[in-house]
Amino acid sequence: MVLGGLHGTGQSTVIGSLFVQAPTAGVVPVVHAIAAGQPVAPGVVFVGRQEETERLLAGLAPGEDAGPVVVSAVAGMGGVGKTALARFCAAEAVARDWFPGGAYVVDLQGYSPGGLVVNTSLFAPLLHQFGVAAENVPGDPAAQAAVYDQALRVLAAQGRRVLLVLDNASTAAQLDGLLPTAGDHRVVITTRDTLAVPGARRLDLDVLTEADALDLLDEALREADPTDGRAADGAAGLVKVCGLLPLAVRIAAGLLADEPDMSCAELAEELASTTTDGFTHGETKVAPVLAASIDRLTGRDPQAAQLLSLLPLNPGPDISTEAAAALGGASVAAARTSLRTLRQAHLISLVEHRWRLHDLVRRYLLDRLGAQDAAAARLLDHYVTTAEAADTHVRALRGQQVPDLFRGRAQALAWFDAEHANLVAAAQWAAVTKYAKFTFRLASALATYQARRRHLSDWLHVSQTALKLSQRSSDPLVKGVAWNNLGLVLRELRRDEAITAHERALDIFKQLGDRHRESMALSNLGAVLAILGRLEEAVPAQEHALEIFQETGDRHSEAATWNNLGSTLKKLGRFDESITAHENARRINQEIGNLHGEGTAWGNVAVSLERLGRLEEAVTAHERARDIFQETGDRPSEAMAWNNLGISLRKLRRAAEAITAYKHARDIFHETGDHQREGPAWLGLALALRLSQRTEEARRSIDEAVAAYTKSGDADTARRLRHILNALEADEDSTGS
Repeated sequence: MVLGGLHGTGQSTVIGSLFVQAPTAGVVPVVHAIAAGQPVAPGVVFVGRQEETERLLAGLAPGEDAGPVVVSAVAGMGGVGKTALARFCAAEAVARDWFPGGAYVVDLQGYSPGGLVVNTSLFAPLLHQFGVAAENVPGDPAAQAAVYDQALRVLAAQGRRVLLVLDNASTAAQLDGLLPTAGDHRVVITTRDTLAVPGARRLDLDVLTEADALDLLDEALREADPTDGRAADGAAGLVKVCGLLPLAVRIAAGLLADEPDMSCAELAEELASTTTDGFTHGETKVAPVLAASIDRLTGRDPQAAQLLSLLPLNPGPDISTEAAAALGGASVAAARTSLRTLRQAHLISLVEHRWRLHDLVRRYLLDRLGAQDAAAARLLDHYVTTAEAADTHVRALRGQQVPDLFRGRAQALAWFDAEHANLVAAAQWAAVTKYAKFTFRLASALATYQARRRHLSDWLHVSQTALKLSQRSSDPLVKGVAWNNLGLVLRELRRDEAITAHERALDIFKQLGDRHRESMALSNLGAVLAILGRLEEAVPAQEHALEIFQETGDRHSEAATWNNLGSTLKKLGRFDESITAHENARRINQEIGNLHGEGTAWGNVAVSLERLGRLEEAVTAHERARDIFQETGDRPSEAMAWNNLGISLRKLRRAAEAITAYKHARDIFHETGDHQREGPAWLGLALALRLSQRTEEARRSIDEAVAAYTKSGDADTARRLRHILNALEADEDSTGS
């Protein structure tokens, strides 16, 4: 079994060592015999890894169904704890008396800058450990290999199983001749690479969980001073800065032990602001461990190493194969091959089809990254052009020509979902480079997606960045568009500043004589005035915008403004006029093929019908809206349609159907993290459940509504619901008594 993980977590205690001069090129090997009960290494703490320990021990255990040799290969990034795991399990296996022939560890030094141990230099010291007399060990390595194989066969025949831990192997060639060919012996190999070892049981080792990293820090501190309890106070930030890497956590513990007055938070702040060279305690260092893996990769595959050096330029948490290809200026097929090489070298990981650098590897590479303008431009161009193509699909009208980069709206939305964090980070990154133009394009390309997915905080952040950049531009149109786009997200957030933003945009477009954008700003201003309760001011702004849209022939914007005007009239209690306005919007959207706009209009018509008591018609309209939003992939709007449908069904006393509708709404709001709307859905569900005499379920639903309102920051509503819940429980207790 090959064990994968980070190198550099410590060495085992030497029970007996035999130093033998290698007869061929290489480093002098050291063979350690492992005794029962010995620690992993002096001063080294081993924590966590329960699942990995169980898996490795299962491969070492005696068993009639086991083959003649079981090889366990533990692979992983340098510093992740492969050596510690292998030696801990070896000591445990010896304690269980599984290896009467002994357990032996040899460091093959496959990643040592001083050279690696060659396999032919190991036969003599291993034969000595097996009890072969010196006079029976031939001088020729080939002859030694034959004696070595025969010795293992004799030990097997005597029932003396042997365990070999071949630590830090970097090539399969280092293992040639060392693997037993017969008997119930066991071998464990640790490596930072993916080695081709036939029949090996592979175990890839990842970084620690946060809980285990905290335990490691605590135990390492108490090893130096049993009274040191600093890991209990603010240590989570410290282990995160360490990337949950055991080697880095050990270094942090050593630094803290040296400075008893330093807190975990202070050390975390210090390490966060330094290079990877700061992760140093005595002779234990992170940077050389990472350097050894990267230097080896450079010699073996320069193309993969070059791509690795560029990966830190990606501003987000992970990267797709296509984006990596753009970054490296390579084909997708070539990039995929290089990425797989990096994965096999445990320098990157693969999570749900996306590639990710460990935080400390990223920092190490960034510390040594020179100017890479061409690569940065390629990556940003990839993100922008792909985002614009995806945005076209999301907003496309029926029958509209769209880029063939995506098969349809659903695939475009899925791409946005996967890349959203990278796109937001890219917009911020571009803003502080000479590629600021990409920020404006990303802000525009992201707006519709972020609105529909309710990524409001990210939308606000990107829009504010674009506005700040626009103030440095000499082009007033750039400023007007930035103000308008900021107003849109502020409107969704129900913030008064949205009025100012749209007024600023309106003034600029008027000065430019841009009638189209002037009407857009007027329509948006009217919408935000209505949302903020200034209804009488909203109507004339929206009516004026309608006149300009009709004059210029912009039917898409005319339909959107009819919808906004209808919502304003609804708030004024002018429901019949509201229905007429929304019907106008629905008709125009249907004619021009704007399916999403048609769905919005259907939903608005339904609400006005419900207010007039025309409930059966409202149900039909809500169902039309729901079906359209399902088709367009707009999950938040679909949830609203389900919720509004539940209201109409409940008023019709169709309780079972209302319960189903509210549950759909609740689930989608929860899935999308919209706690502000999840609360009303839970409350509506509670009312429908009470209508069905399902009192206990209704009470639990109110309790969930309280939690959702609390999460959304609406403490007043949460408090009122608690009073209702308490009253219901008191009423039930009174009735029961």
